[in-house]
Amino acid sequence: MQPTNAFAMFMLGKSYMGAGEQEKGERLCDEAIMIGEQQDKNICHSVEGF
Repeated sequence: MQPTNAFAMFMLGKSYMGAGEQEKGERLCDEAIMIGEQQDKNICHSVEGF
């Protein structure tokens, strides 16, 4: 895992949610959004279709 890559972390979280691990996936997505905000990168617009 790439702990500083917010987009990769967000997509991993979405994968967990798709596999039925909702809580773990949401936790990763939330963390990714916080990292993205700290890095001044908007990751959400890239994954709206997921």
